[in-house]
Amino acid sequence: MEEGLNSAPDHFGAFLAKLVISTLLFLGIFLIWRASDIFLIVFAGILLAIFLQTFSTLISKSARIPYPLALVFLIAFLVVFFISLFRLFAPTLATQAAILAEEMPRAFNFLQVLIDRYIPFSKEAVQAVFANFNVLQQVTNIFSTTMGAITSIILFLFVGIYLAFDYRIYIAGFLRLFPIGKRATAERVLMACGDTLRLWLVGQILAMIVLGVATVIGLYLLEIPLAFILGLLAGLLTFLPTLGPILSAIPAVLIALIQGPLQLTYVILLYIALQLLESYFITPFIQKQTTALPPALVIVVQILLGVLVGILGLALAAPITAVFIVLVDQIYVKEILEKKTQPSP
Repeated sequence: MEEGLNSAPDHFGAFLAKLVISTLLFLGIFLIWRASDIFLIVFAGILLAIFLQTFSTLISKSARIPYPLALVFLIAFLVVFFISLFRLFAPTLATQAAILAEEMPRAFNFLQVLIDRYIPFSKEAVQAVFANFNVLQQVTNIFSTTMGAITSIILFLFVGIYLAFDYRIYIAGFLRLFPIGKRATAERVLMACGDTLRLWLVGQILAMIVLGVATVIGLYLLEIPLAFILGLLAGLLTFLPTLGPILSAIPAVLIALIQGPLQLTYVILLYIALQLLESYFITPFIQKQTTALPPALVIVVQILLGVLVGILGLALAAPITAVFIVLVDQIYVKEILEKKTQPSP
């Protein structure tokens, strides 16, 4: 009887601890849901920090200079590079973007005329799709206000640069949140997530450059108008696996449709060739170095985050999926399933 009375506080304490943990978990999920934009911007800042830390480390080791100096040099180089790039290509980019905005409705109308002539039964369905599809409008509506855009960019740069400068301090502080016996596991999982994001990011940047330049050259050789802006769009949308190449091909195909059936055929073949290059050479190289991303899972996460959060969620769906796969592998599979199946000594 006395033993039962003594064990009652222990059971109540365990119940109370589980209740507190469950409440904190619920509040954390609710906070993430309500402030999803902030968390996604912070996640984008982490990607920027990984990018800066990776190349600053390479510069530091190659030039044999301190890491902070290498990071300052890299940031200064990027600022000068992008300012020079903007000043060099801004007039062409602005002109072609304006022409593209004018040509897209004309291309849609031309396509509707062709569909009405040859496939009349699909007219209403196509009109419904086109009425809800405007890539340029979605891109320009990433942020609702100018102040919101400025605030988001400042937060993105602030998080990325400060994390890159003092990443060891933040990692050590994060690990202190775990019990001493679990810190080694937490560090291993954190390093695995960082390595996966680093290799994925480098691979995506390589893919964006290769496909963007190849698209500009291909469209220029085919004498398709607006080759520069279409190639830039293809390069940027390559950051979105699976959906990106499809979205980037739509404006080029519609512009080629106005030029004639021969140009349309050539453009379609060009984008198919570029897609094969990305699927059979660039993507396997990325997946060889890091965690493979199942295309179906990536599409589901892209659609889910795109609907719930918007275009920022769509853009970050692939790296979030990569982190999720690593967490499942490192925590659930290795720490729970495999340890349960190991024979006891």
